[in-house]
Amino acid sequence: MAGTPRSSVYIYIDTSDVDRVTQKLRMVMTQHQFELLMYRVFKRTGEHVKTIIKREVPKEYEAKPSWIASNIGKPKMSFGGIGGASVGCTIPIDGTRGVLGSRFSASGPRGRRRKSGKYSIHAKIVKGQSSTLPAVMSHQGGQPPFFNGKIVMTRKGKERLPIVRVAGLGVPQMPMNRSRDSVQTDILNTISARIEHEYARLVGGS
Repeated sequence: MAGTPRSSVYIYIDTSDVDRVTQKLRMVMTQHQFELLMYRVFKRTGEHVKTIIKREVPKEYEAKPSWIASNIGKPKMSFGGIGGASVGCTIPIDGTRGVLGSRFSASGPRGRRRKSGKYSIHAKIVKGQSSTLPAVMSHQGGQPPFFNGKIVMTRKGKERLPIVRVAGLGVPQMPMNRSRDSVQTDILNTISARIEHEYARLVGGS
């Protein structure tokens, strides 16, 4: 029985809205001060991104915060440009797609499919909505989905075996789709707040 494939994405934070502020700071600070400031800003922001995503994604998807958080890695910092003027932060998000009937709830008739009729399997992935699975899983062997206990499965071919689990979305896709705007807004607001806070700390000598 095969598992679902792993997928991975990076959230690239577009800081263009705060670039004007950071460029002004760059002009009045030494390179060391500026790099220390931005390192602190993005490190603290990156650490907070997990909280943002696990709070915002469940508003749009039937996903538990604990599952979301377990797939979000540590922030990765980067400096580039002349004098390190360009600062970046990427947040790795990894994980397998959520299996229907396990990670995402699924409903429909159990047992053997009747030759004279068809039945549908429904899954809850998007908040407040029910998705109907196609009659055949064209990307997983072209056979109908069915329940094996609580889990939705499908056959890889016309033979009885092998069978594979049917999956919905994975955590990497969620903050890049329906939750994108709220996640991006919260991240940018956090960056702006951290810039003010960390600049005050440096000016104050801490």
